[in-house]
Amino acid sequence: MIYLATMFALGLSNMEVVREPSAALSETQRMALLRHIEQRPIIEDRSTSNTINYRKRKAWDEITASFNASYPDQIPRSAKQLKRSYEHIKRNARGMRKTSASVPSASLTQSYDPLVLPGPTPGPSSVSSAQFTEVPSTVYRPLFSPFVPVSQVIVPASPVIAPASPNIAPASPNIAPASAVNAPDSLSSDIASPPPAHASNQHLYSVSRASGSRPRSKPRRTRRVTSIYEMCDKRQEELHKSKLYRLNREHEEEMKLKKEMMLTQKLQQTAIEKTHEKLNNSLDLLDSVLRKAGAAYDAMAKTYEWCCNISEIGI
Repeated sequence: MIYLATMFALGLSNMEVVREPSAALSETQRMALLRHIEQRPIIEDRSTSNTINYRKRKAWDEITASFNASYPDQIPRSAKQLKRSYEHIKRNARGMRKTSASVPSASLTQSYDPLVLPGPTPGPSSVSSAQFTEVPSTVYRPLFSPFVPVSQVIVPASPVIAPASPNIAPASPNIAPASAVNAPDSLSSDIASPPPAHASNQHLYSVSRASGSRPRSKPRRTRRVTSIYEMCDKRQEELHKSKLYRLNREHEEEMKLKKEMMLTQKLQQTAIEKTHEKLNNSLDLLDSVLRKAGAAYDAMAKTYEWCCNISEIGI
């Protein structure tokens, strides 16, 4: 019982000792891991042979040792953790490739705040006797431009402004004049002096609804890919090239083996033909020898008969 209790306590202590999961890899560590993997193409080989698997394990051991040596102040990573991190990087790269798209071209926001147009100011003023009205208008401003309150935009709708301006509509005579608005002293000189004919209207933040013109959209900006995606794409291309090279090598070796087999079969056929020819020659020689032996036997039989006849006569 004491032995069993001791073993149970040791088992509980071993179960409690669980290594905490290491922190995620930083951007620099991920780039270093990809560089180590790029130097060892055997990792991406899809063959399942024992030799390839052994080389893969050896390559991962080398990568683990090099990676841990590069970051001695960090917690050492195991080969399994580095494999999991590499798979996570590849999944992120595939997701970026599937969801990559350009930024929407709509780069302007609109608001429907009324524009305060200058009207007749009571008392002496440096401004001409132009009419000023309050007209509701659609205001467009760029997303990344400094914010200008609409209430502070003073747009004169009078003959003082050149009528060729496409972004400002003249005041309609059917609209009743609003309450008088006093123009600031700092803007009196600007309002009184007409702008030059070649002045650009690109800095105006108001577009008249009556003009019918629409703001120009900014050019579409493509989404920039990260260095991880570029490296993975390059890695895929290198894997494709290595696979083609391996297939070509295997095809060449297979054709070489076929040529060797055909040459061997041809040599065997030639040897068999020569053996048949020799056998036929041997049979012909044996036939001639047998014929000569038969002729000698016949001659010897005749000689024996002649000798027998002579002996009988002599007796």
